[in-house]
Amino acid sequence: MTAVPDSKPLLPPPSPPAKQDKKQKQKGAFGILKMAKKKTQKKEEQKEAPAAPTMGTAASVGNLERKMKVEMLLKDLTRTVRLKKSRDILRAAFKDDKEGGFDTAWQELILAPILKRNMFTIEQLGKAFDEFKKDKDISTLRSSYEKAMARFRHLIMTE
Repeated sequence: MTAVPDSKPLLPPPSPPAKQDKKQKQKGAFGILKMAKKKTQKKEEQKEAPAAPTMGTAASVGNLERKMKVEMLLKDLTRTVRLKKSRDILRAAFKDDKEGGFDTAWQELILAPILKRNMFTIEQLGKAFDEFKKDKDISTLRSSYEKAMARFRHLIMTE
């Protein structure tokens, strides 16, 4: 038989063991078990804390529902201001009767159908704005709608 030539080893030479912290050395097997017990105890304590799930009251659920309706209405109004169709309607109304035509066209042709679709009246809208005047979400949506409307109104008046 022929002799097999010497070859290089496939694996690199072993590296020295990594240095461990003193805390890790001290724990050993029982230290790890103690840590696991502490974690399970904490989880059990957290599970025991809420005895019964809290349910929303009728008032808070109704308030949340009204808030969502107002948010949807404001988003709808903001979207409508940006639509080409509504802009064309208001441009034509402004050319016919200046600001008076703009306001009546806005209220009758655009605002009234949106309020009807969202099951609101103008009085309810005013009350809703008053009710949620301190709410950040509503105030943000309202300001974005007012800014969009002001920009559009300015564009029409400068034409």
